[in-house]
Amino acid sequence: MKRNFVENSVNDPVKYFTCRYPRLLVIRAAFKLLKDGKSLSQKDMEGLIQKMLKKR
Repeated sequence: MKRNFVENSVNDPVKYFTCRYPRLLVIRAAFKLLKDGKSLSQKDMEGLIQKMLKKR
């Protein structure tokens, strides 16, 4: 039962956002955040992905 709970929880923002946005965009956003020395939080990822989508 404990294992099932761990598998269903969302603690990986990259995995979470690949279901919502194109995979390439999510990976580019993750690498950009890591390059800037920031953590991969959902808030930071969502903001950067939205910014990248507006540039298109």
